[in-house]
Amino acid sequence: MENTTRPTGHAPARNPRKKWLAGIVITLAAIASAYLLYTFTAGGAPAAPTQKETAERKQPGKKAVARVGQKGIYQGPATLNFSHRENAYAAFVFNSARHEFEFYYQVDGGEKYLALSKARETAAEKGDSLLFATNAGIFDPQYRPVGLFVSNGKEVMPLNTEDGGGNFFLKPNGVFFMKKNGELGILESEEYKKEQPAAWHATQSGPLLLRHDSIHPAFKEGSPNRLLRSGVGIISPTEAVFLISDGPVNFYDFSMAFREKFHCREALYLDGVISQAYLPGLKRPEEGERPFAGIIGVKRK
Repeated sequence: MENTTRPTGHAPARNPRKKWLAGIVITLAAIASAYLLYTFTAGGAPAAPTQKETAERKQPGKKAVARVGQKGIYQGPATLNFSHRENAYAAFVFNSARHEFEFYYQVDGGEKYLALSKARETAAEKGDSLLFATNAGIFDPQYRPVGLFVSNGKEVMPLNTEDGGGNFFLKPNGVFFMKKNGELGILESEEYKKEQPAAWHATQSGPLLLRHDSIHPAFKEGSPNRLLRSGVGIISPTEAVFLISDGPVNFYDFSMAFREKFHCREALYLDGVISQAYLPGLKRPEEGERPFAGIIGVKRK
């Protein structure tokens, strides 16, 4: 039987080299165990970055982006309230891997969607439940979109590259679109005309808030022109964020919320004081009917 009593007298001197080697062995074993645990739980070791990805990471200010069909890069909740530069916002993050759009314009018989509640009713009739809805952009007195509007591959209104007054014509303006494969984008209107992306859904509005990471040249920091505003920005080719301010905000601060909070490089203004957002995940109070020419709805896939 092993003697478990401690010997009396002085303990033998310990070899510091053996103690040091033992510590290294234990550390290496812990690292190996952690790596194996990651491999089996994550489905394999992470792949080495491609030459293109490595080059992109070396470029200052350039962030990694998701590819179509991937889950995306945004890791936060789909719906959230937040404050930025002392302005409060509500947000919904669309992910084409999990969500589907409905771009509403007319119900059967030509009746216009004049309230977000009408879009929710239409979705419910089809057995769907909307996660988010907002007005799609600027419209004329006849409740027609001022610019391009595409729903389920059908062009309701053509692209408008004319000049005029008001926010829509504060150029550069642009188009938010989604292709049938789920790829998302925002293009300046003339670029959209040139590239002709095969949009499954699209809405044109203006001004562009961000273009290639640059704020619209007409926006000034500290501007007293403060109103409620709504817009959409591109996080990655599979993700877009919709923002609506809780109160008055100027264009500069509104643009910076997209760039600094969600790292968008492209963002588009949708509309101003009449804007609404249906966000049941945030339990926002119901708002009364307001006339909209088009409505963007989001449901689960």
